[in-house]
Amino acid sequence: MFKTPFDNNIESVEEDMADFETVFAEREMAGSIRDLNEANIEWQALGCPNYNAQDELLAYSINAILQKFDPGNEGKIFQTRFYKLLYLLNDDLREEGVDLKMPYFWYRYGPVVPYFLLPLHNIRMVSSSWKAYRGKSFVISEHRSFNIQTSIKETIDNSICKLWDHYNYSTTKKIINDVYLRAPHEFQRRYKKFYKHIEHKLNEREKLIYMSQPLKEMEDIKRLEEAVKFFEEDKFPQVYNDLLQWKLIVKYSVNELEHVDPEFIKNLADIFWSKLFSRYLQVREYDNMPEAMINWWKKQLLSKHKTYRREFRECEYKFYCDIYKPTNTIDDGTRRAYNECIKPLLK
Repeated sequence: MFKTPFDNNIESVEEDMADFETVFAEREMAGSIRDLNEANIEWQALGCPNYNAQDELLAYSINAILQKFDPGNEGKIFQTRFYKLLYLLNDDLREEGVDLKMPYFWYRYGPVVPYFLLPLHNIRMVSSSWKAYRGKSFVISEHRSFNIQTSIKETIDNSICKLWDHYNYSTTKKIINDVYLRAPHEFQRRYKKFYKHIEHKLNEREKLIYMSQPLKEMEDIKRLEEAVKFFEEDKFPQVYNDLLQWKLIVKYSVNELEHVDPEFIKNLADIFWSKLFSRYLQVREYDNMPEAMINWWKKQLLSKHKTYRREFRECEYKFYCDIYKPTNTIDDGTRRAYNECIKPLLK
């Protein structure tokens, strides 16, 4: 019996649809490590100014998390999970009136906790030996005592126990989602929701079309509109006009989701977030970061903004050449000639 190219995959489509949250979480995990490595490179470029978070409460909390979630000290807490747990603990303790003075900043893939600024004097980063995961993890190389008040220690321990109850048997996907619930701006949550669905539909587009399942582009356009509606112009006035221009192109492109080049639309959907907004986000939403690094980022904003606009113009040009059709009476050759004429105007 003849089989179509998709016969072996039909049964898996529904599973793929249900599991796209996991795929998205894996993307976020990998991205958060890239964010961290980028910060480390910049820190090295600055000559590593004399700065290190020396707070005893933070050092104790790091050790306590590792002991609670990896009592055998086997390297089971890989980087992303550890950083997200530490961020959640820091946030919870603030509500309890305990300040760990933990350095972090929000960036492309969530809050970044720079390990190179943490008090890790008795902690080692190792290649994970636990078969369930690959990558780097943390282990305690030498146990030490901590000089902190008993009442504060109990508060930290209780908060860590609550984290353990919530996340010890949970996937990192849940942790990532819960961290984004605490993002400082609603736009961040709305945008991630929009991009998550767009990326999944493009990855599974051929299967969905083959099975005659609608792509439901209007739902994606609605998610885009909702994200932009929640954008706080008063807090990010420098990029608001760029946002509106980006939204216009993305909205029309999403409407052609069945035909548009998937790599183009992924890049277009991501470019404002990754190349522009996140740059301004990191110099606004941070705590306990060294002043030298914040100043370094601020000095780069103008050049990063110019780079974004140049790359966005390239997206615009491709859009007007290959996607936008002002009238069905214009053939492709005429339309391309017209777009060559207007190309200088986009520079």
